[in-house]
Amino acid sequence: MTTAPFEITRDEVMELAARKLVDAYADDSDLSEQATQMIRERIKEAFEKRLNARIDEFLSVEMEKILNQQICPTDIWGEKVGKPTTIRDQLAERAKIFWDVKVDSDGRAETWGGLPRHEVLFKKICQDQFSQAIKENADVIAAEFKAALKTDVAKIAADHIDKLITTRNKR
Repeated sequence: MTTAPFEITRDEVMELAARKLVDAYADDSDLSEQATQMIRERIKEAFEKRLNARIDEFLSVEMEKILNQQICPTDIWGEKVGKPTTIRDQLAERAKIFWDVKVDSDGRAETWGGLPRHEVLFKKICQDQFSQAIKENADVIAAEFKAALKTDVAKIAADHIDKLITTRNKR
């Protein structure tokens, strides 16, 4: 603790400054309102987090029950058709059908001449990845192509020269 002139400590100066700021910018009612508002916000945040966690937990349990509950498919008149199944099984079956639907190159269903959706999607992903790899390695590809051309040209030229000019080896 250092003492400034007039035997006033640094802590006393800081405390006095803090009191002056509080007195100048917040009377008792403002301070009380700010504290009340801050407490309300903290309680609201804590309550929302806990409430959201409980809701998520409840929904997870309920969704699992719903997905595994046996149902019997019906037609448009409410008559039972087919054998009992679960929503999970129906979703799995629909996903299989979805991937096998014939589509055009834009992914729109097409009954004539299309390819299965999984093939179209796989080709698009492969083309995109291949194009990206080409772009990223264009300099290396060009250098290798240049080197391969030089090698091929030198070999072709040597073969032509050998054919044009024949020498007899005497031994």
